[in-house]
Amino acid sequence: MIRSSLLAFAAIATIATLGLVAMPASAQTHGYKVPPSQLSKYWIRTNTHVYADAPNSGQGLKAVGCAAVSYVIGADGNTRDVKVEKVVPSTSDFQVIAKSMIQAFHYRAADSNSHDRPVATYFIVPFNIPTGDKATLERVLKSCHLPGYGD
Repeated sequence: MIRSSLLAFAAIATIATLGLVAMPASAQTHGYKVPPSQLSKYWIRTNTHVYADAPNSGQGLKAVGCAAVSYVIGADGNTRDVKVEKVVPSTSDFQVIAKSMIQAFHYRAADSNSHDRPVATYFIVPFNIPTGDKATLERVLKSCHLPGYGD
């Protein structure tokens, strides 16, 4: 009886030491959901420009629109779980370009994120907005907003 209790205690101590019960699997995979407006509190993008893969020919590539892409910034500052959530207009091929852009993002932890905590967020890639047309930009960004991120 005492021996089995000690073995059970040793097993629980080992699991706790390895951190296997520290947080649910979904929290380990996705971290916090952070709106784009609050991302700089956790992570700061380090690349000043990115190159995007664009199809040689595609549907609606000259249209005004956007693509909303969700992703997770891992503890190493790289993006993962990149997923195109919304494309406007839906008949365009903006998703290919937007996804390749987000996959190229790299981050460093903000000073307030000393433990390099992963976060889930999203980014809206606007397409073909006339220069200086703030009203169109706001309308397009609003059409690609993703709910559930706290903003």
